[in-house]
Amino acid sequence: MGSRGYATPEQEQPKEELNFTVVGSFENKDDFGSDPYGYYVELNGVIIASYGDDYHDKGHDKCQGFIDGYCEAKGISPVPKYKYEERDDYRY
Repeated sequence: MGSRGYATPEQEQPKEELNFTVVGSFENKDDFGSDPYGYYVELNGVIIASYGDDYHDKGHDKCQGFIDGYCEAKGISPVPKYKYEERDDYRY
């Protein structure tokens, strides 16, 4: 620790790598390329937020807003780019 109890740069923990994935969720693979039934955000493989479709809920926009807000709250700048995937895992 530094002279006032703060961590020195050498003692700071390494920053975690943030791998955001926005997933467009479909009922089956035949629907890929159309409008997803819903969206969710994964951070390092763990679902951290979910939203509805684009038409009724603006789901994709909300995912982007969630990522922006998460990074702002954590003091992460610039906001990392996210990967988009389509999966056939939608459940009613």
